[in-house]
Parts: sequence; C-alpha cells; structure tokens
Amino acid sequence: QYYTNTNIYRPTGVIVDDDRNVYIADKATNCIVALMSNGTLIRLYTNSLYSPQGLTFSADGNLLLSDTLNNRMILFATQTAKVLQIY
Repeated sequence: QYYTNTNIYRPTGVIVDDDRNVYIADKATNCIVALMSNGTLIRLYTNSLYSPQGLTFSADGNLLLSDTLNNRMILFATQTAKVLQIY
C-alpha cells in the first residue's frame, strides 16, 4: 500500500531513521505514519493520540513522541507500534 500526501493532513513532525524510513506525526488524524523511502506504508502508530508531535528516537531506537493535548509522552516499539511506556 502506498501513502500519498493526500492522506496526511496536518503534519507536525517528521523524523527519518537509519534505514531511511520516514515517520510523520499527523495532528489531524492523530497518528504517526511510518513510510519506507519509496512511500510504502510500514505501519500506523495510534493509541488514542491527541495532537502528536515532537518525534525523536530513544537510544535503543524506539520512537518517542509528545502526545500534546493528552499531556503525556509515549514510547513506542519501532518495529511493532506497541506502547512500551507512557510518561
């Protein structure tokens, strides 16, 4: 499945990993979209996000983001989108 820019409405953060996968925080759809460099969808990160932004990778390569309007930070497993910790 390919993702097009019409599927991302309000990007608030972008980060690229060492494999050139692109992670985009989308404020309008309240999710993180992970794409391969060719645009193929890898996975979506959700878990009741409300205005996600501020993406970064932790030292062990997991995805940390600010879930702004829920007043929390969430650490996702990069490979599975499983929530590892909520701060």
